[in-house]
Amino acid sequence: MRKLAAIFLLAAAPCFAGRRVPAAGPPIAKADRADAYAIYSFLFTREWAQAPKTRYAIVENTLSAAGAPWEQPQLALDEQAFYGAALADLRQKARSSYSLEKGRFKMRGHYVLLSAPEMRAAAEMMSVAAAKRTGPYKKIQMLYQISPVGFNAARDRAIVYMEDFCGPLCGGGRLHFLAKTNGRWNEEQVVSILQRS
Repeated sequence: MRKLAAIFLLAAAPCFAGRRVPAAGPPIAKADRADAYAIYSFLFTREWAQAPKTRYAIVENTLSAAGAPWEQPQLALDEQAFYGAALADLRQKARSSYSLEKGRFKMRGHYVLLSAPEMRAAAEMMSVAAAKRTGPYKKIQMLYQISPVGFNAARDRAIVYMEDFCGPLCGGGRLHFLAKTNGRWNEEQVVSILQRS
């Protein structure tokens, strides 16, 4: 596994429930679709393996650039040769939001795709003590937002940002650095850049 050095100096991020969620956009481009969903499925499957019976929700639109961690001017990568092009591609793609399609994920687990209003309602519900939760989102225990996937020109390196929310003081955000070897995506490094506590 290659060690990546990264520096992230971020101000406190807004609460997940208060974030402006991008409007629905087009589906992920056909050229990116297979690899992007393979990466999303790989990351979610690994993340959910620790608690397979947990109920998860994914916001149906990818995060856009406004205020996103990969757009912070303090972000610096030591290994630009490996991931510089993928980061540039992520920044370019994140100027828009893309709609996620449930049928394209290849993963197990109890999850739903939520619209922006549904995400806000679920996040508000998660801020209430578990015993007092009611309504359609009462069983959701974790919310996720993800960025588009940025690729290098050779399409063997990728970067994606994933953020989770499990309550007012629970959750975080991570940049995932991936490499494709023998047709499979594997994570080389993950850098935590947001922690709620």
